[in-house]
Amino acid sequence: MVYTPPVKALRLWQIRAALLWVALLLACFALFSPSRLLFPILTALTAVFLTVILWYLPRFLRSCRISCQKNAIIIEQGVFVKKCQILSFNRLLFAQSLSTPLSRLLGLRVIILKGTRGRALIPELSKKASAEILSECEKR
Repeated sequence: MVYTPPVKALRLWQIRAALLWVALLLACFALFSPSRLLFPILTALTAVFLTVILWYLPRFLRSCRISCQKNAIIIEQGVFVKKCQILSFNRLLFAQSLSTPLSRLLGLRVIILKGTRGRALIPELSKKASAEILSECEKR
């Protein structure tokens, strides 16, 4: 079965980025308020923020694919650098599900898989999809 992050995951990351942007803006106002550098710094921060929110995050979440095969979990993701992780069920030590308060409100969970030679992080999925992946890990 193949899983992809839902649209709610994009909204979650957009909210997180917006909170970070507000914190950076407040820091800029506190540090550079009497300076001529304030406007260029705010312009640069706004450009970076809009690029991340409108271009990078949607492409990154669309690139994420998690597939449960017969004997392994395959995690593919990346925009600039494509990454494919293959974690065999034979080498899987434990699986853990996490959710922050904000992701819990949206019904999303992150899954961390720990193998004998590394770990894999599965980005935010719906509760149902994460429960299915965790049950697949428990079966094997």
